[in-house]
Amino acid sequence: MDLKEYMLFEAKEATQKMIDEIAGYTENNEHFEARIQLAGMMGDTELENIYKSLKILHDKYHSNYAIKVRGEIEKDLYKKIM
Repeated sequence: MDLKEYMLFEAKEATQKMIDEIAGYTENNEHFEARIQLAGMMGDTELENIYKSLKILHDKYHSNYAIKVRGEIEKDLYKKIM
């Protein structure tokens, strides 16, 4: 199950507009931006800032390391969503 499917399944307090916004980022292959927005909607400034930093690393340096780290912190994101 990818992040979009998971969000749609687990969205209990998110509005349809929020879900559509996140889905749009995912559909446009903007996975870091989707997670930045999600963390912001959840009020998790620390996680939001981590994703922003990873996005910069990925965008500026085309770093696969940023994608690897993103995968590692997905666990924290999913725990907070539930």
